[in-house]
Amino acid sequence: MVWAQRHNCIFLTVLLADAKDPKIEVEARTVTFEAVVGTGADAKRYKVVIDLFDSINPENSAHVIRDRLTEFCLKKVEEKFWPRLTQSTEKHHWLKIDFNKWVDEDDSDDERKGGGMPGMGGMGGGDYDFEGKLENPE
Repeated sequence: MVWAQRHNCIFLTVLLADAKDPKIEVEARTVTFEAVVGTGADAKRYKVVIDLFDSINPENSAHVIRDRLTEFCLKKVEEKFWPRLTQSTEKHHWLKIDFNKWVDEDDSDDERKGGGMPGMGGMGGGDYDFEGKLENPE
């Protein structure tokens, strides 16, 4: 799992290929992802519950399920940079920084507006458009 942030959103990517029927819950302070990979005796269940550092707006957040990964754009309630993704200060071995999407708080406005998620309408510093490819949490 990798993550990055902008002043207004968190990008979270679950790197799990061929996940079957993922169950996703996005709430104000938590994100839950659960899926099965494989079939029969080889099937493995994966589940992660992330207690977020601060609040997000679930109604304005979205995710896209792809063959090899699931991508999230979690809209922050308060537009500010977080010092970390989780409430906990402990280092999580399963969580890494996505340096391809990362923007530092002190980067220029031009750098903040650039980038975004490839193929997803550019969700850089402004509004984003998933071009009909998203599934909103209920």
